[in-house]
Amino acid sequence: MFVVMLTNPTTRPTRIDSCPSYFIIGDAGGVRIATGYQLNCDVVHSIAAHGKVRYEMKLTVPHNAPTGPMNISWTMVGPNSPSAHTTTQVRVA
Repeated sequence: MFVVMLTNPTTRPTRIDSCPSYFIIGDAGGVRIATGYQLNCDVVHSIAAHGKVRYEMKLTVPHNAPTGPMNISWTMVGPNSPSAHTTTQVRVA
């Protein structure tokens, strides 16, 4: 599990009610994971001006992935959706 925080740096609310898609790509010792989902927009329809919204992410790690660090890339995509991308490292236990 990891958390993605979307931040709106503008002076106006940013709508996300189109429920943009996002992709997670991971690599743990040569074992690659690539999957796509859609943000849950049931509760959050916009991000306030200068506001933040947190989304909990869950990723199923294959049983053959070694323990240790895993590089994760998270990218939000879609027409009319704000752009967002980050890369981080998590630990497979």
